[in-house]
Amino acid sequence: MSFFSFADFPKAQRDFSVAIVVSKFNEQITEPLLKLAFKTLKKCGLASKNIFVQEVPGAFEIPFTVKVLQASGNFDGILTLGCIVRGETPHFEFVARECARGVQDRNLFGAIPVIFGVLTCNDFAQGESRVRKGEDFAKALVLQMNFVNEIS
Repeated sequence: MSFFSFADFPKAQRDFSVAIVVSKFNEQITEPLLKLAFKTLKKCGLASKNIFVQEVPGAFEIPFTVKVLQASGNFDGILTLGCIVRGETPHFEFVARECARGVQDRNLFGAIPVIFGVLTCNDFAQGESRVRKGEDFAKALVLQMNFVNEIS
């Protein structure tokens, strides 16, 4: 096993088919996050035609959408993208907790890797400064798909 640095772009071991589930809420952050993730997947060797993007209204809808995509059997991995910004009410806590729990459940009990790429931020400035994480999330998905491919 070789050491991997997130400065590297892992090469996909085969032409994987990937779904990206992206929240439309806080689109000023999620749109650039999506663009960078998509670009990174292509740099890792995935064909654009094998990258399916499914938009959802908000982060709370991400786990259900992942469940449907997993059940389709059409994908080797799923990347979730979103941004939840803290507000004045406890709503942030509920959405963030349940989104994370739902994605974790789909990751643990599904047959393909699911990467949690949902930013949880105190304000929009934090979200904007973390858009570059789209690259790391995409690389993590490629690494996990390679791992599953190696042991299958």
